[in-house]
Amino acid sequence: MNRTSLYHHIALVALMALTLFSFGCKSKTSPVALSDETGVVAEVDSAALVPQELAVDSALIAEEELLISERERALEAERVRKQQYDADLATIKPIYFDFDRSQLRGDARVTLDANGRVLERQSALELLIEGHCDENGSVAYNLALGDRRAKAARDYLVNLGVDASRLRTISYGKSKPAVVGNSEAAWAKNRRCEFKPVEQ
Repeated sequence: MNRTSLYHHIALVALMALTLFSFGCKSKTSPVALSDETGVVAEVDSAALVPQELAVDSALIAEEELLISERERALEAERVRKQQYDADLATIKPIYFDFDRSQLRGDARVTLDANGRVLERQSALELLIEGHCDENGSVAYNLALGDRRAKAARDYLVNLGVDASRLRTISYGKSKPAVVGNSEAAWAKNRRCEFKPVEQ
């Protein structure tokens, strides 16, 4: 080997050593070709030079990305569920009664049918059924009448298939009018049952 070839050989070995050191400090994985003027003399797969710790880190990153994706899907599902829940609650309507009566009218039955469908969709929903009266009559009489109205609404929903444990009743008598006024129009709005969600 002449002196020129020796210098070329030493330079090539030094270049290979420098390249191996450089790839040992980085995470590139493409093949590395080393050559001199005569052609390719060596090819190194840099993936083999990636430290084991980096491979473990990559697995942990992939696992964390999967967990984040699952959490995002769960949050989106909860958002949709809450949106549907709020929309269903908005469709629950009060029912109304004739003067001094607790029997359900035809329009009240239609409303209760719709309310029952909401309870069927929202299987965890519990309702407080409030019985109300107009201002005519004594406090004691109206408390009893409001109680009968609330229980009539509850019994109808139970007959539709709603579990009775999901329905509670209370009577407010004439103490909480929906409309303040001393007229038949106001009284008609106050002879009612309202349905409020029970906070879990």
